[in-house]
Amino acid sequence: VCPQITYDGDKTAFLTYQMLLLTGSDVFYDTYIARSTDGGKTFEEPRKRKNMQWFEDGIRMAPFGWLLYNKHHKKWFGLGQIIKYANDDEPILVNDIGITEPMQFSFDVNEGDWSEVKKLEFPFDAITATPMPQIYEYENGDILVPFYYTTEDNNKSRVITVRYTFDGDWLKMVKTGEPVIGDEFGYRGLAEPSVTSLNGKFYLTLRADDVGTFAVSDDGFTFSKPTPWKWDDGSVLENY
Repeated sequence: VCPQITYDGDKTAFLTYQMLLLTGSDVFYDTYIARSTDGGKTFEEPRKRKNMQWFEDGIRMAPFGWLLYNKHHKKWFGLGQIIKYANDDEPILVNDIGITEPMQFSFDVNEGDWSEVKKLEFPFDAITATPMPQIYEYENGDILVPFYYTTEDNNKSRVITVRYTFDGDWLKMVKTGEPVIGDEFGYRGLAEPSVTSLNGKFYLTLRADDVGTFAVSDDGFTFSKPTPWKWDDGSVLENY
């Protein structure tokens, strides 16, 4: 599941994907990585990346994430989360929501493998907070990361953007946006956002249970109320 190609704009690209337990819900296991040295035309045989999972008091702590490349710093890195599983294959739930922690990963391009994992700063306590890989890179190399998250006060998922800068090898939180709320969209709220910029404005695409939505911002931190995507004839673009 979750196949992704990450490219440095020259010749090196990596294809990553993760094994999924089909009898469960979002039960992830090993990640596989394949390298390309011709800009993605051909790839080497995929190989299992090093095991970065561990157990704490019988709970499996399993990293799940995406490989990214920063053009300004010419740096490979990863964003993702630690998912907590009981009995190895049952996500631990709070208010029917799986517990996750946002993480960042370092990547050794010579080895073609993850090297370290570290917690990623998030502006407040949350049951789950997931950074998504469709980020925006500023001219100075800072990145704007869209998250979806839930809290104990509200189990409907909401979205927020956070700006980070590279402090050596790791990301440091710089600025936090305002929550984007769409509790009226489906029973789970908004999730899986992506962010981009065009002609001085920022755009979020947000997934809901019933429809796809979008929101617009002048600064990337305060967004308009989510609006459903529509076809040219005015009908709503449904998700399912």
